[in-house]
Amino acid sequence: MLIVNKTNFFALIAFCAALIFALLVSVGVFGEARDTVNYIRIFVEINRQDSLWSLRYEPLFVLLVQLISGPQTKPAVVFFLLISTALTLKVFAVRNINGNALIFLVAYLSLWAATLEFNQIRTALAVSLLALVASCKGIRDLWALILGSISFGLHYSIAGILAAFWIYLVFVSSRKLWQKVVFVSLIALSVYVFFSILSVRFIPRIELLAELTPKTAVRVLSLFSVYVTSVTAVMLFYCYRVGVKDVPRLVAIGVGSSAIGIVLFFSLAVQGGFLAYRILETMSSLLPLALAWAWVHAGRSLWRAIWILVLLIGACIGPGYWSGVKV
Repeated sequence: MLIVNKTNFFALIAFCAALIFALLVSVGVFGEARDTVNYIRIFVEINRQDSLWSLRYEPLFVLLVQLISGPQTKPAVVFFLLISTALTLKVFAVRNINGNALIFLVAYLSLWAATLEFNQIRTALAVSLLALVASCKGIRDLWALILGSISFGLHYSIAGILAAFWIYLVFVSSRKLWQKVVFVSLIALSVYVFFSILSVRFIPRIELLAELTPKTAVRVLSLFSVYVTSVTAVMLFYCYRVGVKDVPRLVAIGVGSSAIGIVLFFSLAVQGGFLAYRILETMSSLLPLALAWAWVHAGRSLWRAIWILVLLIGACIGPGYWSGVKV
């Protein structure tokens, strides 16, 4: 007998809404994103190659595109499959932490989907896979990190959120000294491997992009940066009141990742760093999932009114943010 509770019911509605959104984006109802043409070219390049390592793109993303498409597959079909997969994984992650999937979808589609699912599809998929693994209650923390690291093969920008995962393991999850030593050692090894890969495959691209990017200072106090900073601060306070060890792993990692992203953003933005916004958008992208959990956890308290205000502000900012990521 199938038991339908509120969590599953909202997740089902959110899943259907996510499919509709993916379809609308794929057929161009929302217009053309800045990276749409680039991704169409990427799909063509991937389907002309046999090796996962013969291209400059992440191997798991190459494998995924090769599995779901062929030389004759329409780009709209590929976009739909990738975007719907990314959103579906996030919906399941919210369900796993007993969050309200509809609240997540409203918060996420208002802002973050414009940057990720609409533009940076590889990053969206990587974040979604990591979120799903981190949300699984039956997987121990270390194994969750190991499995979540697979998302690194979808897009290397996930390294920032993985760093937050490491910090969670060291300072929250591990209880014994030897565990902390092991985790810190693994962090050092991971950093070495990451920068080795970065130096070989991506430093030339980053340097080229830096040359092509106008040398203008990043707008530090934008509506998005102020909104993310404010929501992160409120979520940090809420998690502190609840108790970090009583907060779901995914929520703790999401809020912590956003806090790290804010520090990096303001550090780079002051210096005119062109990657500042990309870092902030990626590392704060788990905030809507955390908000979905906080919505349910708060019950009918004053906090529910605060979360409603957060949603309303995000919805007001959304249209302007969406228009800024289009061609």
